Amino acid sequence: MLIKQHPSDYPDRNDDLRSIRTLLDTYTHELRQIAYDLRSHLVETLTFDTTLELYAREVGKNAGIEMNFSIAPNLPKLPEKIEVAVLRAFQEAMTNIVKHADAHDVYVRVHSDSDSVTLTLEDDGRGFYPQFAQNHLMESRHLGLIGMNERIEAVGGKLMIESAPERGTRITIAVPRILPAPRKRLRRVT
Repeated sequence: MLIKQHPSDYPDRNDDLRSIRTLLDTYTHELRQIAYDLRSHLVETLTFDTTLELYAREVGKNAGIEMNFSIAPNLPKLPEKIEVAVLRAFQEAMTNIVKHADAHDVYVRVHSDSDSVTLTLEDDGRGFYPQFAQNHLMESRHLGLIGMNERIEAVGGKLMIESAPERGTRITIAVPRILPAPRKRLRRVT
């Protein structure tokens, strides 16, 4: 038997629906902002290190976080695909710092050697247990850290996260200076 019910019969559900709507509106706004921030023409018009620094300074200013930089001079020009992957992972890390870390200071270091460029992002925030967070995030479908890792691995790089509660977080992104050759897929013969 189907009974029609009026929404006013469930005031708690109405409050829940309003909360969900507000949350969806907030996420939609954040996604639009991220899409705007990820414009690849930034990479085309500015150097990689300048793009990192400008973005981090703007985020830090808006969030009240002191940004500190140590960027090696004369960084090599990376292929655009690698630069975009690093910038997007960096943006996700900065978003996580603002949302979750309660950090006062963030340190950004970028250096290169003959084979790779390494970016280290370190904060003095709350910290967390990386393995627990990754498992929990997978279950709850929050894929920020996982997406960061996948982006960096897709360009032949490596993402390392070191953290512990009340000890801040250090994220290290190491990428090759050139794109690795694409892997050949094996075809399944039937």
